[in-house]
Amino acid sequence: MRKPDRNLRVGLVAPAFDKGGLESVVFGLYEHLKRNGHQATVFVENSSVGYFADRLGAGDLAVLDRRADAFFAEIAARRINVLHYHYSTFMLPEMRSLGIGAIYTLHNVYTWLDSATFRARAEAIDCCDAVTAVSTYARDYYARRAGSTDADIAIIPNGVDVEALRTAAPIARTRFAIPEDRYLFAQFSSFHRVKHHMALVRAAEKLYARRRDFHVAFFGNVGDRQYHDEIRQAINASPARDHFSLPGYLNEDEVAGVLLGAVDCAMMTTLQEGCGNAALEAAAVGRPVIMTDTGVARDLERSGADIEVVPTACDVDRLTLEEIERLSRDGRTPNLPSIVAAMTRRIGEGRRPRAASKADFEFSIGPALRQFETLYAASARLV
Repeated sequence: MRKPDRNLRVGLVAPAFDKGGLESVVFGLYEHLKRNGHQATVFVENSSVGYFADRLGAGDLAVLDRRADAFFAEIAARRINVLHYHYSTFMLPEMRSLGIGAIYTLHNVYTWLDSATFRARAEAIDCCDAVTAVSTYARDYYARRAGSTDADIAIIPNGVDVEALRTAAPIARTRFAIPEDRYLFAQFSSFHRVKHHMALVRAAEKLYARRRDFHVAFFGNVGDRQYHDEIRQAINASPARDHFSLPGYLNEDEVAGVLLGAVDCAMMTTLQEGCGNAALEAAAVGRPVIMTDTGVARDLERSGADIEVVPTACDVDRLTLEEIERLSRDGRTPNLPSIVAAMTRRIGEGRRPRAASKADFEFSIGPALRQFETLYAASARLV
């Protein structure tokens, strides 16, 4: 009698695989699977690949360009027995109909989707063996809008490699020509309108009217070129122009180094967020965080992390693409005074060394990876 196949062969499905927080999370899962002797393939729904794709092992990348025939062929050739979907729902019901296990992770809250599009996405997600969310916030929004129950969705936060963060080589602010005598606020996020960098530009201008002992740095990949240009133009036209820096993209080691050696406070002024990886990374090394009331903000607050949660710019449940576009161009939103007040308080506390409050940081990557490995085995019917 032929022995049952007990090998775990995972396909990680993402819309793109270049630079960004999502790509970093998927790459972490990929590395964990390979380290533990499993077969792992990253399937890219579209054709946008780059930085993280280049770091995959030979043959571990499949670019689908939204071709169903290519997906079917790759699945058969690699004998994939479980798929883990991130953002994408490409061919999800069809793959489940073939008996392939499926897991979906809610990374965002998708407020901009109209009712019909959201319902179609929810119907695809309902096909999965398991659904996880990266934060309580993401779970609650999805459950509320999809009409499912919280109990159906497991919360597995995007874990961070705490040891790698804490042992990284510090990077001094002099590398970016940022003055040593200024309190440094840093936002780590790709340039997309929903990240709302403009709110931090306007907050810094209000702060500049009162004091000069601070600096704001925007670290991130240029996702939306037009939006990035708008931020640059707003900075160039600002009276506080000499108190801003746009250093560009940092890889994960550089982010850790900058958090350890340069940053005084991490900022996240996003309009909406499913998680907020940068907030987790900052908290893991004991840096204070100012974050709008989205994503992982309340989870971090409950954990005892040094975070100040400020109001969102608007009713997130009603946030449409048109509203994101409008708000991102101006930044003068009702929550601006709260952001400025939080920044003022942080400067008042001074630039003192901080150590993480917990050796067993609640959002470390190890438990998250082990939880997913267990889900993969169950979904692939290996347990």
